[in-house]
Amino acid sequence: MRLSSIMIFLIPLLTASYILMGYRVQWLISMYLIGLTYGFASALVSARRLYFLAEAAPHSALLAVVASIALSTVIGFNELAAATLIGLALVCSTCYFIHRGVDQDVATAIYVSAAASLSVILMYFVMARAARVVEMASLMVGDPLLMTHRDLAYLLLVAVVVIALSSSTYRGNVVVGADPEYSKLMGMKVWLYDLTAFIVIGLTSIGLLRAVGYILEHILLLVPAAIAINSHSSSEALKLAVSSSVFASIAGLMASIAVNVAPSGTIGLALLLIYIASSIMRSRGGRGFAKG
Repeated sequence: MRLSSIMIFLIPLLTASYILMGYRVQWLISMYLIGLTYGFASALVSARRLYFLAEAAPHSALLAVVASIALSTVIGFNELAAATLIGLALVCSTCYFIHRGVDQDVATAIYVSAAASLSVILMYFVMARAARVVEMASLMVGDPLLMTHRDLAYLLLVAVVVIALSSSTYRGNVVVGADPEYSKLMGMKVWLYDLTAFIVIGLTSIGLLRAVGYILEHILLLVPAAIAINSHSSSEALKLAVSSSVFASIAGLMASIAVNVAPSGTIGLALLLIYIASSIMRSRGGRGFAKG
């Protein structure tokens, strides 16, 4: 039996158990949205082998969110709108330089260095001028249980956009990821698939930074993608990435409530356990990931 099928079978059981325990439904909804968003984004990371971007995206997300707080402090600009615009501009600029011929490792190194440096400067500014020290700390570790209804509405919007873009371009991104030159010869608009993948990863990292935190974002973007490699086809890779992300989110939430710790940490541990399980199943009889 495939690992994705096992998790798809277990997810409704976990959901029913959670509801019967009487915990807040809002927390469960937020976990579903987080799991679905990261699952679809990670599937694109796996299909396009964009691990370098998935590693760099949280840096731009942190810079975008901190910069938006600074802007709202100085000129009263809307924080969510500013963070989204700044973050997407940073990610798309990296995509532009790579398409202009800059080596992706060099572009990513410069991108991460600049984003990390500016983030530190702006964090000190925000903590000193706006007295938002606690909020800066929460950006590092995150806590989806503290999300407001406004945060949940924004999360829903991000999830809908990410799922729509990912699902509508997934097969094309699989082809482009397998052979970019052949895709160009076939007349495919490779630049459009590149831009879509960059926007999905950027929007996911920006939109969910406050919920899961800067530290865990690396895990949620990279580990489901690594799990998806242990599949036999592109369609199975998508199922595996999404089901593992949703299962880990719900299981991590329930574990965090049981032991009274932040859910971000338990979600990360759940994903790592799923990765170990998928690797063991692959070594015992799987052929590995193949496009198709």
